[in-house]
Amino acid sequence: MKMTPFITILLLAFSCAVNASIPVPGHIIYGVVGIEGEPLGAGDSNVTLNVSVNGNVLASYTMGENPSIADRYILRVPMDTLSPPDPNAAREGDTAVISILVNGVESFQTAVTIGASGTVVVLNLGGVGDHDLDGIPDGNDPDRDNDGIYNANDSCPTGITGWTSNSTTDNDADGCRDSDEDLDGDNDNFVNDLDNCPWVSNSDQLNFDGDALGDACDPDDDNDGYDDVLELESGTDPFDANDIPSTPRSRLLNIILIKAALDARAALDAQVEQ
Repeated sequence: MKMTPFITILLLAFSCAVNASIPVPGHIIYGVVGIEGEPLGAGDSNVTLNVSVNGNVLASYTMGENPSIADRYILRVPMDTLSPPDPNAAREGDTAVISILVNGVESFQTAVTIGASGTVVVLNLGGVGDHDLDGIPDGNDPDRDNDGIYNANDSCPTGITGWTSNSTTDNDADGCRDSDEDLDGDNDNFVNDLDNCPWVSNSDQLNFDGDALGDACDPDDDNDGYDDVLELESGTDPFDANDIPSTPRSRLLNIILIKAALDARAALDAQVEQ
């Protein structure tokens, strides 16, 4: 069938409409915001952020308009791949200006480069940060690294994130992770490499038998081959290598185990009687 000029124009128009309707993922910029280091939050509804390219405002956000992001802001920049360029959209590599307006008056401005469509960028503005990315500006965040230890009690308040302080990960509960952040794991003022009990606090560093373990963590303080617990149970001195139990070691162990079992049974009977 021979196409008339009218049909040709209709087909071209339809083709352009289809191309223009193909959605392009936006570029997202988000973070926390402040003015001269003073953090702003969701309650500051008089604060608006704009992002513009070539003088055209492409996206805006008023603080608090999206409760799900707490004290953060978010700017969803529409992207464009059409020719000619859409003045209401940005392209990768464009220079954009982000402005902070308080009651409609600009108080802060910074330039950013628009990234690829579909990408997300964290950008904290106005001299504030969000170390643990929890949406609470550091200045308002009682636990800046979100490890469960409040800043006031945390020796590493802006330390490693992505972990929680507990008896396994943080022996001395100082907010510094034992595996890679805490140089003094028992907080006795002796670094682990020079501490004869790196996980038991012993600021005196006493070491009766002069071995590698200090008295606070040495199971055999006089190095006579009998554990301190065995010696105490048998009535001998755990700090005298010449004072050793007369009862054989194996029998002592059996006595201790039997005593522990009897104590546990007595405690259980007491609970039942209650």
